Amino acid sequence: MPAGKSVRRLLHPRYQGRAGRDRQTGTFRRRLEHCQRRRSGCDAAPNGKKVAVVGSGPAGLACASDLAKMGYGVKIFEALHKAGGVLQYGIPEFRLPKEKVVAKEIENVLKLGARSKPT
Repeated sequence: MPAGKSVRRLLHPRYQGRAGRDRQTGTFRRRLEHCQRRRSGCDAAPNGKKVAVVGSGPAGLACASDLAKMGYGVKIFEALHKAGGVLQYGIPEFRLPKEKVVAKEIENVLKLGARSKPT
């Protein structure tokens, strides 16, 4: 399709939504807002139940995150000095930046209400 035809097609009133926005942008915004709501924190109210997660590796962090989103009180127990398991100690820095990726993921789990306790 020539470039002129695609531009004319996008500007055609049939492809416009309300107030001149195209329909795809509206759909994208709704999906983006939905994902942000899901990632921002727990939608469920605290249910008063407590859960202990042993180990703060990838599986432990995923489990703690999901349980915190469901309203459980989560406490993570870790034998080593830093949380992260193989993410922190097993993968070299040049392959997985610890401060940019691992620390932020752990911080996100703690923001959901999980607590970390070294043993």
